[in-house]
Formats: sequence, C-alpha cells, structure tokens
Amino acid sequence: MQPFNQKRPGGKRREEEILQLLEEFDYSNGMTVKEFSALHGISDGTLYYWRKRYAAKRSENRKPSGFIEILPSSVTRRSACLPRSMD
Repeated sequence: MQPFNQKRPGGKRREEEILQLLEEFDYSNGMTVKEFSALHGISDGTLYYWRKRYAAKRSENRKPSGFIEILPSSVTRRSACLPRSMD
C-alpha cells in the first residue's frame, strides 16, 4: 500500500483508504482542513466531498458512546423537575 500523501496510479483512492483518512482527520486534534489536505496531497474540496459522501457509512461503523440515561420507572423528567402541589 502506498502512503496516503502519494497519488495512486489512476489518481483514485480505494474506499477503505478514504475512510481511514477521514477517521485520521477526526482525530487530528485541531488540524484545519487546509493543513490536513496539504499534508495528504488532496484538495480541500475533495476532503469536504468525502466527508459528505461517506457520512452515512462512517456513522454505521462507529461504536455507540456507551452512555445512556437511566431513570427509575417512577421518575420521569417532568416529575423530577416540577414540584408537587401542596394539598
């Protein structure tokens, strides 16, 4: 496999390469699109296009965060926030 910053013969990258680059961009800690694109030899527009095109596929592959809100069955958001009336 060729490094990401070199173009492949024919100029097209395989889908798995694109997805790997997009994941790398997600974890690039504040690197701008312009900086990341220049580093990997692609245009800004290409990176934006890939992000849009592969958004659904990427969200399918992501693991859930692992955190969900759990409330006892007797407590709901409304009842937890509103005081009870005094009779």
